[in-house]
Amino acid sequence: MSSQISSVVKCVSFHLRNLSRIRRFLDLDTCKLAVQALVFSRIDYGNALLFGATEYDLTRLQRLQNRAARLIMMVGRDTSSAPLLRHLHWLPIRKRIEFKLLVITYKCVKSLAPEYLQELITFRKPKYATRSSLDRTLLIVPKTRTLTGDKAFQTAGPRLWNSLPINIRQAETLDIFKTNLKTHLFV
Repeated sequence: MSSQISSVVKCVSFHLRNLSRIRRFLDLDTCKLAVQALVFSRIDYGNALLFGATEYDLTRLQRLQNRAARLIMMVGRDTSSAPLLRHLHWLPIRKRIEFKLLVITYKCVKSLAPEYLQELITFRKPKYATRSSLDRTLLIVPKTRTLTGDKAFQTAGPRLWNSLPINIRQAETLDIFKTNLKTHLFV
């Protein structure tokens, strides 16, 4: 994935450079829309595949997001990006990847995803009736022997899903799930 990320970094840097040249002529909302269209469309494309990417590659993408936030807010490079991201209500790159993976898992659980993805997810069936067995939204996390296997959707999706609070897993609609999940990931 390093070559894919290098391509994204090159393309997004080009667009950020061009947007910085015309930023003073744009109001905040217009600049935000332009960044979402030109930058995040490329960063978020297939980002569920980036789960388990190297720290170096994810840091490169995070720097792009930080640059975009500074561009929108018209502040210098010495300004911390964390408050800017929070003000813009943007999840950091790692959390964006988890968000996307969990949305796909939710769609599989609710039978909204393609069948080939739904087949990768199985619900845990308790052997005995206990208080903890009342939670019927837990998924089986398959055992893997390699680090690559831990990054696969059929392992990573259920692992992240099971770590969510039960009220988020039991969301009735996709919109409610996304809202609750984003709030949870911001904490």
